[in-house]
Amino acid sequence: MILGRCVEVLREGDAFHFRRLMTTMSISKDGSLTPLWASRQSRILVVEDNSGDAELVRAVLEQNVESSIEIAQSNRLTDAIRRIAVERFDLIVLDLGLPDSKGFETLERILAVAASIPIIVLTGQEDPDLAEKLIGRGAKECLCKNNVSGELLVHAITRCMKSL
Repeated sequence: MILGRCVEVLREGDAFHFRRLMTTMSISKDGSLTPLWASRQSRILVVEDNSGDAELVRAVLEQNVESSIEIAQSNRLTDAIRRIAVERFDLIVLDLGLPDSKGFETLERILAVAASIPIIVLTGQEDPDLAEKLIGRGAKECLCKNNVSGELLVHAITRCMKSL
């Protein structure tokens, strides 16, 4: 199946997409594709005060990523900042509306201590202008909670982890 897709991309003469496919994915023993970042132990910090949303992110990752990842959760920004100071994380999934911080301030405060860690912002607002502003201020990705699928989240994580 995977080999067939690679041949199809090459047959179409689409060298860009073939290189992209081969540089972001690895082929497991059973022939399935796995994101390269998932082939090692990755640590993701989910900063989300809504336990249902945090559990949804966890479930999406566990269902869509074959290798082991460690997911930690903080429900307050102050807790996340404390953890970042003493633990290693490869990625942060950040909600902007937390009990101790709201909006752009949340992103700015996390960037102050984690500038080198890619950040995916999950927001409940469907506003393209907001997403553009967040990315302009340092977020790597911005996804709307109402529209996020497992495939979209894994794709965003793959893009972020590739930049490491």
